[in-house]
Amino acid sequence: MDRVIELVSDLDDDICVLTGDFRAKTFGPFDAALDGVARVRACLKGPLYGVLGNHDTVRMVPALENMGMPAFDRAPCEPKTSKADGLDCAGTNCSVT
Repeated sequence: MDRVIELVSDLDDDICVLTGDFRAKTFGPFDAALDGVARVRACLKGPLYGVLGNHDTVRMVPALENMGMPAFDRAPCEPKTSKADGLDCAGTNCSVT
């Protein structure tokens, strides 16, 4: 995540969507992945949304939402920012439990 932070730290973003996979494995602990996402989140100024990848688990969603990153999961969503007016987003349900 260090390289991602380096790339986004100076952005003046209107909206950002982080797409999974947030971790490399489909099983096991995911705390390190959440810590990395939190570090990236701290660098982003605009609204942030996430889409879980097939290596991610739905058990990550509460922590992602607590850091201000709602995770799309099949249901469409309209981002709450005037700069994204008319933008509709939706995710897929490909995460593991």
